[in-house]
Amino acid sequence: MWLGVAQRAEQLGYKVNEKNRVRLGKYVSSNTDLVRKKEARLCNGSMRPIWVYKQTDHLDSTIHRFFK
Repeated sequence: MWLGVAQRAEQLGYKVNEKNRVRLGKYVSSNTDLVRKKEARLCNGSMRPIWVYKQTDHLDSTIHRFFK
């Protein structure tokens, strides 16, 4: 399954808002070990190309580290 990082973070129980959404995306994007691709997705009310990541334990641990 492919997910945006904000979507996955919310699934993991984290509060994602305007203040931390971009920082979260940049933090996860800087991890070059994650498998990702660009897809057109609805984001903040408009269709735009965003990075989506393969759902893995490594993605989850990267998100957990960001919020700690």
